[in-house]
Amino acid sequence: MKVVATSEEAVLRVAFLYSCGTENALYKELEKDSDAILYAGAPYNQESYAYGISVHVGPVAGCQPPLAPGRETKANSSRSINALTLVANWLRSAKARRLAISHFPLEYLHAAMKRRTARAFHRPRRYLYLRIP
Repeated sequence: MKVVATSEEAVLRVAFLYSCGTENALYKELEKDSDAILYAGAPYNQESYAYGISVHVGPVAGCQPPLAPGRETKANSSRSINALTLVANWLRSAKARRLAISHFPLEYLHAAMKRRTARAFHRPRRYLYLRIP
């Protein structure tokens, strides 16, 4: 998914991936027209997947976007929330999860099974149920 955020004097182009474990060819393709590449989840072997990339690559949760030029720097300013922060908040929403699930159903099932299996080790249960929204 690609998002373009614009203001009066600046444009920020961000590409979002479902996970860090994506082929390097896709990273190189997204690098051409993105200022940052963000993904959901932890940075598992990020260096082996995103080698040779000159733009910022990292998890959505750990991204602290730079303040746009010409903007106020006060924390209580109404302009301190920039476009990338708004996009990151949207990605954490249920609508974004449903969109990601519709595009990556097998990866979602695999991740859900891993989560359920990990929980089963902490709280043993007789049966393992998988709830798909």
